[in-house]
Amino acid sequence: MKKLFCLFIVLLIGLWNFAYANSNTLDVNGDNTYFQNYIFKLPKVTTPKFETPNFKAIKMQIPAESIRQSEIRLRKMKNQSVKKIRKLQNANLLTNKKTAPKQNPANMKLLMTSPENVNIDVQKISFGNELSIYPITAFDPVKSNGNPGGRGINEFIVYTPSYGLKTGTNEYGKEAVIVDGRVVAMSSMDSMIPCNGFVISGHGKAKEWIEKNIIVGTRVDVNKSAMTVSSLIVPDTYVYEAEQKIKEAIDINYYYKKRKHSMLQSDFYIEKSKTFLEYAKTSSKNLDIVMTKKYAKNAIVYANRAIACSVPFDANELKGVWLRPKDKDPVKVGQILDGLKNTGIDNVFLETYYHGMTIYPSDVIKSYGLTAQRPEFQGSDLLQIWIEQAHKRNMKVHVWFQTFYLGNDMVSPIPKQLREKYPEWLNKQYWCATSVYAQPSKAEHLGYFLDPANPQVQLYLDKILQEIACRYDVDGINIDYIRYPASSPPNASDFLATSWGYTKYAMDEFKKSMGVSPLDVKPCTQAWCKWEAYRQNKVTNFVAGLQDLKKIRSNMVISAVIFPDKDTSAVVKLQDWGIWAQKCYVDAFTPLFLSSNVEFTQKYLKDMMAIKNPSVKVYAGLFDPFTFTEPTNMPQEIKALRELNVDGVILFDYAHFTKPYQQVLAIRAFNKNR
Repeated sequence: MKKLFCLFIVLLIGLWNFAYANSNTLDVNGDNTYFQNYIFKLPKVTTPKFETPNFKAIKMQIPAESIRQSEIRLRKMKNQSVKKIRKLQNANLLTNKKTAPKQNPANMKLLMTSPENVNIDVQKISFGNELSIYPITAFDPVKSNGNPGGRGINEFIVYTPSYGLKTGTNEYGKEAVIVDGRVVAMSSMDSMIPCNGFVISGHGKAKEWIEKNIIVGTRVDVNKSAMTVSSLIVPDTYVYEAEQKIKEAIDINYYYKKRKHSMLQSDFYIEKSKTFLEYAKTSSKNLDIVMTKKYAKNAIVYANRAIACSVPFDANELKGVWLRPKDKDPVKVGQILDGLKNTGIDNVFLETYYHGMTIYPSDVIKSYGLTAQRPEFQGSDLLQIWIEQAHKRNMKVHVWFQTFYLGNDMVSPIPKQLREKYPEWLNKQYWCATSVYAQPSKAEHLGYFLDPANPQVQLYLDKILQEIACRYDVDGINIDYIRYPASSPPNASDFLATSWGYTKYAMDEFKKSMGVSPLDVKPCTQAWCKWEAYRQNKVTNFVAGLQDLKKIRSNMVISAVIFPDKDTSAVVKLQDWGIWAQKCYVDAFTPLFLSSNVEFTQKYLKDMMAIKNPSVKVYAGLFDPFTFTEPTNMPQEIKALRELNVDGVILFDYAHFTKPYQQVLAIRAFNKNR
């Protein structure tokens, strides 16, 4: 009874307090004297809004809380994020090994490891967004031979549709394509400029800023009066980036699924990526940029894996890599070849003649009084070592041959030797035609070039090629730099000054046949067309003569490195490969697709396939490793190449063909066991 009585009294007191509390209005900011002695007034904390800002007058919203309170809040945010991640790990959401389909044990480690840990700078996102501003060097700069795309050292350039179809930049920068104020694509070089947007491009420090502050989905705006560019990353940015990557994965998955290829592993990773995307969306709504970024990055990791698992193996496709040798030890050479074969590569394009010297002891070069072999390989026949080791593994070796390029004084003694012994061999530009000494190409690493018009030059190179064909059991010869050095574009003010071929031999021969000196010929005239054709034909005649090498070794494949833009190549580099394609002067082309833009690749490939003779093969050269493009971009490019019936793929180059790129191709695209 006593216990029941006590319980009754407690309930009665509770009901009385509840009734009293409801009879009073809780107003912290009001005049309620009862609660003033018990309620602590908390400082207001205003949350910044994440609507798309006006970048022309962009300002950060600063919360009304103190710095100390801000630090406490950020610490709590970080701790909460860590707890969420641990909770997911404990719940087995980051890796789900039990439900994953069975895979080849060789690839299991790559496929099933946890996604990358995303290191997040909490101080940088203290107000829920990531804002950065950078100075602009110029808009639509003047095209120059010295600076491809008009972009110089450490410069930040904005390219608008007024500039042209593409930026024209080289591979030593970073670019982002912007449409409607949002980044829709990232690129390494020579990006196509959207008609309803623009491209930002950076070199050096400007490149570093782009890599640090720009991702797909970033809001970007330019202030022309202030000459600044603004980038803003909010939680929704990471969601957008993940959505685009998942869309790519779904598209490529569906493409091959329609063609009856198994997509079991790809399906699995797509579902995982979708799960993390939903987590990212929820965090984005809560304005939690830390967890939004974490979830979105995991979604991207799984989407990338889905892409890598989607592109199947093609047994009829040549799979190669351009490689500059470093070691002369047969054991190390064998180890390199084993690694390539495990990746699925079976053709090595071995750099044999570069910077004017060979990797083997050349009797021909020695007879001209020049350095017979590269100093680091003296005492061994490196070409023979590579051929023997490759053929033991059923792999092929193609001689990669830098035809008219000599390199510069910093990498080779040959240019200096030639300037002293054969000065008439070196190519010259219009602006220094009357000078005693030849000048290097500012557009091409300050390198020196030989004159294709000089018959002595052609004889010298032809002898080296014949020496290789006679002495070595090579599977092919891949001629590179089979052209003049690059001039400025025809619409540039310095097009004439930067044009090449103004050597004494060429000018004398042209004047003798045409009655006018090239120095007196101006662009856009009938005489200029003849002068242009004269130089193009010199290169073409050398290429046509390469078929004689097959008399020495009939099964040898002769291929040529070309630039895929036919019209530009014929004018700027005097490489008129359209004739070579129609007359079968070579067995195959190895066009260089320097940009990782799939649309760009497809556009020029379609033109090439329409022009060439059906018997001429095309082995597309991809620069993704060299330009540090996302590795899973390669399977997507390979898919695009196969759609156009390309005969093979060559990667540039082995020095940059690191483990992430090897793994992506070994998963399926280059793996004959999958």
